[in-house]
Amino acid sequence: MNEYFIPYELAVKLKEKGFPQRPDYCNYSSYYEWDGLRKIHSLSNASVWFDPNISRDNIYFAPTISQVLKWLREEKKIFVAIDYYPAGYNAMIYTGLSQKDGFCDNEQYIDKCDCYNTYELAALAGIEYVIDNLI
Repeated sequence: MNEYFIPYELAVKLKEKGFPQRPDYCNYSSYYEWDGLRKIHSLSNASVWFDPNISRDNIYFAPTISQVLKWLREEKKIFVAIDYYPAGYNAMIYTGLSQKDGFCDNEQYIDKCDCYNTYELAALAGIEYVIDNLI
């Protein structure tokens, strides 16, 4: 797995939660297609998106972590911040993001004790928490 792409399981959840599944959204270049192996396939064959005879039930965009974080900020008004502590990286969730003043009305932590070895793992944990609990 490329650590910058959302894993297959989260891609499925994102689709269920309304994450855009259009090829022009954020210039996607990868998607998951359920073929029994959960492989990432290139979008080189554009007909998969535009041919009405092709079922897209088992096709899921494979967005990058940053694309999902941007969607959460802009569309859901949820900010996932990654902090670094001596024990590792930790994700904090801020909800109620207001564009007017840039402040959050409410702050929720995933778990103060959960620290991860990399920024990407902490971001994925934050995204998964938001998907499972807040939207």
